[in-house]
Amino acid sequence: MIPENPDLDLDKFDFFHLDQFKLDEEWVAQPKLFFKHASELAEAKANYERAKAARDVTEAELDKEIRSDPTSFGIEKPTENAIASTILLQKAHRKANRVVITAKHDMDILQAAVDALDHRKKALENLVHLFAMNYYSEPKAPDGAKGKLDDARKNFARRNSMKGE
Repeated sequence: MIPENPDLDLDKFDFFHLDQFKLDEEWVAQPKLFFKHASELAEAKANYERAKAARDVTEAELDKEIRSDPTSFGIEKPTENAIASTILLQKAHRKANRVVITAKHDMDILQAAVDALDHRKKALENLVHLFAMNYYSEPKAPDGAKGKLDDARKNFARRNSMKGE
């Protein structure tokens, strides 16, 4: 098992950067990063659902209030369309709707982070594959090539020294 890096701060971790020379550390961080952001996404989804429910309650309360005294809202004939339109104009509804929009935006941003972490996982898999294929290795001369290269250098040196005589 690879030892955990105690200095790894997931809040400051750039999950768009992969260090191909520290793949072990990248893999140790990956599930933690994914869980952290997936958990935040789950909370954002719950917040979004709570915001929608609160908006529904606001709409129901406004509907009841408008139906009980339509003239105080400027409605002469309380039709369904007139009540629905009047609900949309109320400050409480606009505020509740802004909360829903903000919660949806937060949820979408966290969904993008979780999607990016899926892409990060695939990138890590590809980097490991490249590493296993010696993509990052130092170039090495084949067996016997070093002796041939030394012989060629000696012959070159002899030829040049004979020209100089």
